[in-house]
Amino acid sequence: MEEFIEVHPRPGGFFYADIWIPSVSLDVEIDGRGHDDVSDRNREYLMTTVAGINLIRFKNSEVYNNLCGVVDAIVRKCVDLAGSNSR
Repeated sequence: MEEFIEVHPRPGGFFYADIWIPSVSLDVEIDGRGHDDVSDRNREYLMTTVAGINLIRFKNSEVYNNLCGVVDAIVRKCVDLAGSNSR
């Protein structure tokens, strides 16, 4: 798991990832009140289609009410991405 510990915000031109995991190019987004659906969809398109960044998104309420589940989902996504990159 040490390869996934390098977690930090990443400048991405006009946005910052809430959490950036560079070993698998994963942006973890936590959606709070400041998120706008249209802006988020546009940014998500640019990130995934144009920049090739992997994305996983959670609502604030998921983080507050089920932190262990959120962490588990992030770890599973990292493992899946790492496995697909090694093939």
